[in-house]
Amino acid sequence: MEERADLYRAKDQSKNTVIVYDLSAGGACISSEQRFARGEDLTLTISAGRSAAFTLGCSVIFVRQKPGRIHCDYGVQFVRVKPGDLERLRTFVASRDDARHTTAAFI
Repeated sequence: MEERADLYRAKDQSKNTVIVYDLSAGGACISSEQRFARGEDLTLTISAGRSAAFTLGCSVIFVRQKPGRIHCDYGVQFVRVKPGDLERLRTFVASRDDARHTTAAFI
């Protein structure tokens, strides 16, 4: 999985576009040119195709910068999830995994 998503900083609500490259029901790995601090509170909005988007409160749990790269990688843990969205997110992640194994596209 490698998809664009919107990320908002809790402290000023500034919007950043990030790449989500790993997603689970508990968190995600993202990549961004923007710098975020470990422990920083963010809101991640992920498109879910034809279904309603996911808006997930999260906290940065790790920061990894590779030499020579503009982007940093971040691990975020979901800490604020709307009721019902956790199960919907699990189903979405499972459908993405199934599509990856069957080479079917998800739209």
